[in-house]
Amino acid sequence: MQNQDIDQDQDEMIQQEQHDHPPITESLQNRTQEGAESDFSGTDEASASPEKNNKREPQDNSGSMFKNDRKSKDSHPDISGSALVGGLEYYVSGWRKTGAKGDFYSLSFKPKAAAAASDLI
Repeated sequence: MQNQDIDQDQDEMIQQEQHDHPPITESLQNRTQEGAESDFSGTDEASASPEKNNKREPQDNSGSMFKNDRKSKDSHPDISGSALVGGLEYYVSGWRKTGAKGDFYSLSFKPKAAAAASDLI
């Protein structure tokens, strides 16, 4: 029963993350590739630092997690985020727990590709 709650909570988290961070549309990719006017006022492509743009690219075997401010049930994760492992992107959920050796986080990983495929069915 708890696994069903966790799966449902992860599905809710995935839907919320997809709502908060929709995929880049093809038209936006084309606009960027065609060298359309920059979204940053006062800068042009020549003056924009390529290093800043590289920071947005996910690095393999790394990720980030943030406090879940929308937690409404105990079964919702305390922290959530994403990670890139072996070239595959994952949603990461974490629950703070207390054990014999102290506090720790229990983590769950769900492939983003599998989540997108299940939304189509």
